[in-house]
Amino acid sequence: MKVLVVEDSSDVRLLLELELTARGYAVVVADSAESGLELAARERPAVVVSDLGLPGVDGLELVRRLRADPALASIRTIALSGFGDAEQIERAIAAGYDLALVKPTPAEELAAAISRCASTAPSERAS
Repeated sequence: MKVLVVEDSSDVRLLLELELTARGYAVVVADSAESGLELAARERPAVVVSDLGLPGVDGLELVRRLRADPALASIRTIALSGFGDAEQIERAIAAGYDLALVKPTPAEELAAAISRCASTAPSERAS
């Protein structure tokens, strides 16, 4: 299954890529919302895992743009928030994320969340 990770921190991005790849996911990475949107359109991942605190276009706007594009609207999305307060999680869900997790998220928990999200995605999204 293909997963797109959108994370501006190179260390966190690499860690997520390594952890998810080790669990059998095909991982593509982006360091900004803009490049994440381009990759989502080109790669058609089953799930997008995105930091909320991206520079410029933040994660909330990223998911709004995904949901507004008919070709990308059905991609499942997971928000990662370093803040962890209930208000931030609620804002992420209200913006269109399917799930929201608090960083640092254990790799097992993230993999379980990806599986849960993907199981509700249309079958043609899985790869």
